[in-house]
Amino acid sequence: MFASNCWYVAATSGEVSGEAPHACELAGLHLVLYRKLDGQPVAMDNQCAHRLAPLSLGRIEGNNLRCMYHGICFDERGDCIDAPGLRAPPKSLRQKSYPAVEQNGWIWHGEAELADIGLLPSTAALDPEHWHVRYGDLHLATDYQLVNDNLCDLSHSAYVHRATFGQFGEDQWVVNPVKTTPIDRGVRVERWIVDALPPSYLHQRVDSWVAYDYVLPGVFLMKVLFFEVGTAAEAEYQEPKAGAQCLHVTASTQAVTPLSADRSRYFFASSIARSEPEEWVEGFHQLTQMAFAEDKAMLEAQQKMISQLEDPKLAATKNDEAAVRFRRLIEQSASAVQPAPPRHGNQDIFIG
Repeated sequence: MFASNCWYVAATSGEVSGEAPHACELAGLHLVLYRKLDGQPVAMDNQCAHRLAPLSLGRIEGNNLRCMYHGICFDERGDCIDAPGLRAPPKSLRQKSYPAVEQNGWIWHGEAELADIGLLPSTAALDPEHWHVRYGDLHLATDYQLVNDNLCDLSHSAYVHRATFGQFGEDQWVVNPVKTTPIDRGVRVERWIVDALPPSYLHQRVDSWVAYDYVLPGVFLMKVLFFEVGTAAEAEYQEPKAGAQCLHVTASTQAVTPLSADRSRYFFASSIARSEPEEWVEGFHQLTQMAFAEDKAMLEAQQKMISQLEDPKLAATKNDEAAVRFRRLIEQSASAVQPAPPRHGNQDIFIG
């Protein structure tokens, strides 16, 4: 089950060039990406409409892509413009193409004809003018919904991340009150970590307001605001009061992309405000990579266990509220497509 009518991250900008086509998978689709002469990206089904050979083994010719099996050439819209040996290009030979847009160095995918740039999640924390940013990604042998669950419930930090992020606040990730609020196409989760020493570049105990939005199809947008100890109590453990002196701020932008039913790709970026020393982001990003390796080990073990069970059923506690809400959004989004998507997909691509 994959979310529909939303934007996915398909690849990094550096993976898409005007020299050679790039193959990728996304939500059960097999896609090929390349750049036109003006640098704009193009996306279409990887399987050639003629004999289903991979177009990712093809040749870019200007704004067009030629299959190197029988030489069929398609333009950026997927129309056949040349079929060697035939009098005219057959109109029936047409590739499914996908609208493509690029923004902040990430490639995004959305569904056919309903692609709406207004539905793009915010990538403000990737703006190099205001943030020091470092990027990374992981391949996970797991259902992407398990990764969504993981990001919706950070109480696991006290255990999975006991050697990294879990040092910060320890059991506070479990016992401190969590505020979960439905938002448009997602959920918002907020909590305080009180009087704790962050396991990174800061060397003072702080109160930290940890707040993030998790939006379709699986995009995590978090900011952590660090304050002097006592700020949480002054705010009565609600949202920080206006005028509270923020000492530091970090941000994390993450996106979970399903490749197939049991494989995912996890894109992430670590950001620290430009007002902070740039070297701080290196330590922050290294810690982030270590923490996500911990997630990978646990999630892949969880997937392996689930795959061995005849009738696996997940139970939920109060800490799973955001995850349960988000799974419902996935179900609603997937069921909005009628009939079920055909083999070659019923979606559009966006580069964001």
